[in-house]
Amino acid sequence: MIANLQQTVDFYSVVLGFEIKMSSPEWAYLIKGNCEIMFQPAKTLLKEFPELTTAKMNEWLKQFTYRIDIHWSLLIVAGSLTLIVALLVVGFQAIKAAATNPVNALRNE
Repeated sequence: MIANLQQTVDFYSVVLGFEIKMSSPEWAYLIKGNCEIMFQPAKTLLKEFPELTTAKMNEWLKQFTYRIDIHWSLLIVAGSLTLIVALLVVGFQAIKAAATNPVNALRNE
């Protein structure tokens, strides 16, 4: 992770002799011989890996006086209930669509 992409690319290309193969505002791909390097700023990397953001957020939340801990089983129960409700709704709609007669549906349009 780097802080300033343009400054790093300039250093590698001017001082170390790397060739800029591909570049965009969010990343740069440099090559020299058989050495290939890809740089990406820290802020774009945090978008791609939410685990890093979660760790940073947990550090920030530790400074507050009032806090609660949520047990992992609560997250499992909530996710399971959400999955069950979604499967029931989709299953009911699929059965309802399969049971209707297409001729009646076209006749009502």
